[in-house]
Amino acid sequence: MRLPPSAVSALLVCVVGCGKSAKECKTDAEALATLLRETPHEPEMFVLAGRHLVARPDLTDKRGFGYAPVLDITKAGFAMQGEPIAQAELSTKLATIHDQGAQHWMGRGSDPDRIYFAIDGDVTWDRVVMAFEAAEAAGLVKEAFVFEYPSKPLTPPPRSAVDAELDKLQADPDAANKASRLAEMMSTRVKRCKSLQQLFGGVAAVEGEDKADFIITGLAEALVECECNVDMPELRSIMWRVLATQHQTRVYEFAPRVRDETIAFPATTTWADASKKLAPPLRGAKLAVQ
Repeated sequence: MRLPPSAVSALLVCVVGCGKSAKECKTDAEALATLLRETPHEPEMFVLAGRHLVARPDLTDKRGFGYAPVLDITKAGFAMQGEPIAQAELSTKLATIHDQGAQHWMGRGSDPDRIYFAIDGDVTWDRVVMAFEAAEAAGLVKEAFVFEYPSKPLTPPPRSAVDAELDKLQADPDAANKASRLAEMMSTRVKRCKSLQQLFGGVAAVEGEDKADFIITGLAEALVECECNVDMPELRSIMWRVLATQHQTRVYEFAPRVRDETIAFPATTTWADASKKLAPPLRGAKLAVQ
């Protein structure tokens, strides 16, 4: 249930027991920080639940490229933020998105010329080309293709009393307000730790650093300062659910307007096969149907 960075910010800004000896508190606080630090927690910008992206273990670059619109492409059609886009309206929709610019896409770190394509492996090449051409015409000339990066399933920490509630929230298909509900769950469990509230409240002002890393770095010190006056097992459960990256992704980005070659395939070629052409040293290409 790893949330995107914006939702993590909303959750942690909204948030913010049992006392322990100083030694016990320090030990438990450092153990929690170590657990979260060693758990993959890179920003999860793309919702992969129920998706079947192409796996690319060869793409090892973890760099993020900032916020931008994500066009989901499946056999069922096109969608953005869960809202279907009719094929006939795709060009108009993307042009509107580009006109809205960086401010619409969360401002800091965003790029008004970038678009992400999250494409299922069984999507046919003609649909990919259609989306690419519509993006180019709209001025979204920094196309970035999202792939799944294979990783081992994560082992969650021991369950606590709050996990049943977390399971229910995670399984709820209508839980559009998950961030606010998680914030409420968290606030009832750490309200007696003012230093932790201050740490979470500082997330909104973080620039140039991953928000998860910011929290993890300051977590142990904040807990020690309030003498671990929280329910540690439940805090651990919630923090792990919020920060752990269950699905890792990698992005292959085209340089703007660099079209060194033309990649052409028959219309029915699947993205799983065609996407193999996206590999270094390719910096960009025009996509076409044979």
